[in-house]
Amino acid sequence: MRATSFGEISDVCLENGVDAQIMQAGKTGTSSLHLTVEPTAMFAAVNEAGRRLRKHPYRRLAEKAFPETVRDMIPPDDIAAQSFVRIINDSVSPQRGEAGMAFTSGLCGVYGTCAEAEPGFAATLGYLLTRNRHPNPEVHAYEILMGEDEQPCFLRKGVGEQSALSLQPLVINGITYPSGSIIKYDLRRDRKQHHGVPLERFDTTPLGVYRARPLISERMRVAPTDEVERINFLRLSVFAFPAGSKRKRMFSRELATSELTREEISLQWSLSIENIAEIAQQEVARHKIH
Repeated sequence: MRATSFGEISDVCLENGVDAQIMQAGKTGTSSLHLTVEPTAMFAAVNEAGRRLRKHPYRRLAEKAFPETVRDMIPPDDIAAQSFVRIINDSVSPQRGEAGMAFTSGLCGVYGTCAEAEPGFAATLGYLLTRNRHPNPEVHAYEILMGEDEQPCFLRKGVGEQSALSLQPLVINGITYPSGSIIKYDLRRDRKQHHGVPLERFDTTPLGVYRARPLISERMRVAPTDEVERINFLRLSVFAFPAGSKRKRMFSRELATSELTREEISLQWSLSIENIAEIAQQEVARHKIH
């Protein structure tokens, strides 16, 4: 995997009028987010684009879309650069997406990007693969959202911020995000237990400010994607990238692994998003039997 540097496309970004804050993130390698994961400058540019869209869901991030020559110069397995170009282009010309994985969400909030998502997912996946009890009971709580084709679309963890991992590409407000993205969503079934900011009605309470934690320790939930009420992209995860040593070199300094076992750490480098989708499918089958 040859990663495209932001410098290689910075001139064409200027020509196309890419948002100034995104340009700054790409040049410095640091977005405006306080705690996040940014192993490369391109990754930082993607994070900043996501942040801008969370604040303004329908903002155009450039004056015009990148030409096909730019898309063609980026290797297919360079997920960060491919995602950056796609997000910019889709903000100029929104996509409709496939049924079941296309969402509209007008509300947004001020929140981070779940900087410790990967260790949390690694612990949860380790539990699902071995069924060995984990000292943190939140690891045993997880949720799987199913699409219309009965395929798992999201795996949500009970650890930390209870963010979710997209198991298929998805479209939010016309913007396409790859499988392996970190997502934050709310379900209609959880509305009653949510407690938003005082004096604000539910329909004006931003996603991400709820105090309630929908997932309960020791419990699995399965729900359809049409229960999603609000949803937002947070960032790309390690699982969006091809599994193996190159993924490890890219992310090893970014991820906190002090509380993981050696086996759980290895899952961050070895599991593909297809592997995780298969695990989720097996869990749904187990859930139906019981």
